[in-house]
Amino acid sequence: MDWNTLFNNSRISAKGRQQLVRVYQTLGLTVATASAGAYQHLAQVVPSIGGGYMSIAAAIVTLVALLAMEARPSNLNTRIGLLAGHGFFQGLSIGPFLDQLMLASSSGSNILFTALAATAVMFVSFSLSASATDRRTVMYLLALITAIASTFAWINISSLIFPISPYIGTSLLLGVGITSLYVIADTQLLLHTAETAPGGLDQVDGALVLFSDLFQLFVRLAMLLLEQEQRRGERGRRSDRKGKRVEREF
Repeated sequence: MDWNTLFNNSRISAKGRQQLVRVYQTLGLTVATASAGAYQHLAQVVPSIGGGYMSIAAAIVTLVALLAMEARPSNLNTRIGLLAGHGFFQGLSIGPFLDQLMLASSSGSNILFTALAATAVMFVSFSLSASATDRRTVMYLLALITAIASTFAWINISSLIFPISPYIGTSLLLGVGITSLYVIADTQLLLHTAETAPGGLDQVDGALVLFSDLFQLFVRLAMLLLEQEQRRGERGRRSDRKGKRVEREF
């Protein structure tokens, strides 16, 4: 890795900014199709189509086909379609995990909503900051501060619906902060490609990189919240058993 590239603080050229905006537009499409895939599994809009081995295989096939296809202006729409299909099957493939999330406790839907909201906040923060300024430091600081502040606000709102321990709240903020740093590093590398590569930045490849960051963030946040809910349920069961023993002694 070229550290000079990673810590480059120059202004973003008009060409680089335009291509970065296209990356985030393509990323938005991919996130939308992934959400549609997850919703299809949960709601069964089309019966008998859900997450499993077939959806995982389809996600792999679309990814391999995308990576094997040479980036050319003539096949841009085809590659965007493959990326959107990959996003859909990725969303579909985590359906069983979402089922576990929903069935784990009565707060399953709240956990899903909180993880989804935190991921959406990060995407919106970086998308808006990429369009708002041509200064790298301003763009990254704006995105980072907005993502963390918005997540903090969502934690406070969600705590009104179901309690969130300080440990989990801090872990959520750290998770968003660390993933933001990954997105910043990836964005720096994408901008370097946009400004120096002869063909510029390929919006499909860039969107794929950032989609992987967001997808991993969503899964990690959901698992963290699920772990908290399971611990709370275990403490409640222990308390109930202790109360029953006390009653028997009297």
